[in-house]
Amino acid sequence: MLPRGSRLNFDLLLAILVGLWLCTTPAIASAQHPPSSVQLRPAMLLWNVGLEEGRGGDKLIETITPATWQDRDSWRVTHYSSDPNHSKINAFDLYDLDRQSMAPLRSVSNSKNGKLELEYSNQSITVRSSTHRSRRSEKIKLRGPLLPEGPGLTALVATLPLQVGYTLNYQIVDRWSGNENSRLKNMTLRVTSRAIIASALGPVDCFEIFIQPTDNSFEIHEYAIAAGLHWPVRMTYTRRGTKLTSEVIAIAVANE
Repeated sequence: MLPRGSRLNFDLLLAILVGLWLCTTPAIASAQHPPSSVQLRPAMLLWNVGLEEGRGGDKLIETITPATWQDRDSWRVTHYSSDPNHSKINAFDLYDLDRQSMAPLRSVSNSKNGKLELEYSNQSITVRSSTHRSRRSEKIKLRGPLLPEGPGLTALVATLPLQVGYTLNYQIVDRWSGNENSRLKNMTLRVTSRAIIASALGPVDCFEIFIQPTDNSFEIHEYAIAAGLHWPVRMTYTRRGTKLTSEVIAIAVANE
């Protein structure tokens, strides 16, 4: 638990905001990305993270750009500090998503605590973690399709066909809990209401969204823009008694 009044450092942002946004597929439903009439576009979001500390939050930049990973067209989502000089290492959190299905292709998180890499295939996932003291590898056998968590959640939610009452059951790999197949978690995303909320962006017409695994190990409470691409406006992430509240203060989106 972070002491009250202490500075929320970027590594904790990676461990929580990175953990920010998660999900997986039970046998009853397919986790293929549901079709939407709105197509994702390159974007940059500026976040205030750690608002519960009473300091106005620490700045984090999220970018979504077209890229290529192992000859597959991807959307590359990256989180990094707005002031890299505060980090003595190249701290970042990165996700590559298949351009069409939004299925995760790989994720890489780098912080002072070490590096965590996941490579996804149709049948398994390879997890590699390293610190200055050790290196380890593990395999996860898949039971079905996956959708993204962490930085990949922004791109996923932005293109879902959201409406009040919408529910999506799916499966994720929890990067911050478990080992091998215990990392697989069944998730439920629910849209519970629609309202105009006051935010750093001004009054915004939003959907209220709850995202939670069936084991109740964490919860995401999000407000996302209702019209067009459903960009996040405010998010609260709770895990193991720690609560992190974040708010988007600026959004820049490429023209169609």
